[in-house]
Amino acid sequence: MRNLRLPDREMTYDKNEVLDKLEKNMVQHVAEYEEACKNYRDEALAAVEVGMQRLMDQITGLKEGEVMELAAVYFSLPVPVSYERVYDQAIKMLQMTTQKEIRLSSAEFACYILDEWDWRDEYLTSTLSYTGSSGATGPTGPRGVTGSTGGPEGSIGRQNVKK
Repeated sequence: MRNLRLPDREMTYDKNEVLDKLEKNMVQHVAEYEEACKNYRDEALAAVEVGMQRLMDQITGLKEGEVMELAAVYFSLPVPVSYERVYDQAIKMLQMTTQKEIRLSSAEFACYILDEWDWRDEYLTSTLSYTGSSGATGPTGPRGVTGSTGGPEGSIGRQNVKK
């Protein structure tokens, strides 16, 4: 979804209100991330088990004398990503300022208050895809498992950025 923003202008806000909202946003983010990690582990384990079964079937066939084209097993589950450090830095900055009121640009307001960070789309894809819908399956088995003949060995998605 494309973010339509106001022209970048600054306004003054109560520091404690901004801090409270930012802390609530971080608590929700951490809870979503932890749920996503649990569901990711469940889905990843299921994907590896399906892949292993495919490989075991090939081993059995080869031992029984079959001549076959070997199928590679690929894993394409995105790894959940945590941006807790981003929240933590913003919270610490607000906690350490001596000002009672702070000025936020419209871009900062979107991040701190509306929880609309520039990384939000990636977060929705990599992390929130595991919340509320674990165990999704596709035509080849658990989500993220595919098999084909030839090609390189399988790979696993993005790296985790958790603190």
